[in-house]
Amino acid sequence: MSSKLFLVVFLILLSFHVANAQKKKNCKRCLDILRKQGIEGVVSMLNQSCAGLNGAEKHFCEQSVKRRIPSTQAQFQYNPNDHGTICKKAEFC
Repeated sequence: MSSKLFLVVFLILLSFHVANAQKKKNCKRCLDILRKQGIEGVVSMLNQSCAGLNGAEKHFCEQSVKRRIPSTQAQFQYNPNDHGTICKKAEFC
């Protein structure tokens, strides 16, 4: 029984580690795109984030993107040089 519990805990911790690594990768990518392409690149990155999903997951992702784009664009207009906050508003960091 304890070995099953250990395995479950291990898998949960591993999934957190993988999710954190992916978030760091997306954050770095967002910052790079923002520096090179501006807000249009970040909006494009947001729109591409739903590619490859199907059904309810795709619908949920698209709704999330629709919610994130306006706040991201507003933050860009407020302070176009604050890349960290812009990528946080886009929920990549």
